[in-house]
Amino acid sequence: MIDLLPKRLIVGLLGCIGCTFLYVLRSNISVAIIAMVEPIQVIHMFNNTGTQTDGPKYPWSESAQGLVLGAYFYGYTVTQFCGSYADKFGAKWMTGL
Repeated sequence: MIDLLPKRLIVGLLGCIGCTFLYVLRSNISVAIIAMVEPIQVIHMFNNTGTQTDGPKYPWSESAQGLVLGAYFYGYTVTQFCGSYADKFGAKWMTGL
């Protein structure tokens, strides 16, 4: 089946899927970190006597949370190196990796 599709279409589809994954990752990490860390300041508005089973909470400081959120954007620097290798070896080889 792959032989029936042009190679440029496959490369284009891989690029589109990659961009979709990057957008989903960028959107979800900032939402997920809210559920992952212990709140710094808790204000109880009502009396809740039930148990809550949301999973583990991590005691990350604000700077650690900033590093986690910034790690996605630090990855942009790594992609610059991949881009320079794509200039040397060609986009086909770098996309295949």
